[in-house]
Amino acid sequence: MLDEALRYTRIGLVSTVKETPIALQNYLLNKNPDCMIESLVDPGIIHLLSQGKRKEHDDRVKKMVEQFDGKTEVILLSQYSMEHIAKQVNPLSLS
Repeated sequence: MLDEALRYTRIGLVSTVKETPIALQNYLLNKNPDCMIESLVDPGIIHLLSQGKRKEHDDRVKKMVEQFDGKTEVILLSQYSMEHIAKQVNPLSLS
């Protein structure tokens, strides 16, 4: 997914764990220093999954994705816990 995102210049990164964007940004920028990466992180929502609140989790992730509308060419959903959401949002979201 990361190398696929490098086909684009403006990359959005959605995360529910605050440490994930740092590692992913480093990887992407090492591969392509010219790409522009914007990250949105909501570290509180990953815990909703373990509480059985999947719809609330998914809705909040979708709201983060919507914030990138028109700002990026591709959106990375940075954790496996969001993979199922990729089909529910913009077709250029990579999970």
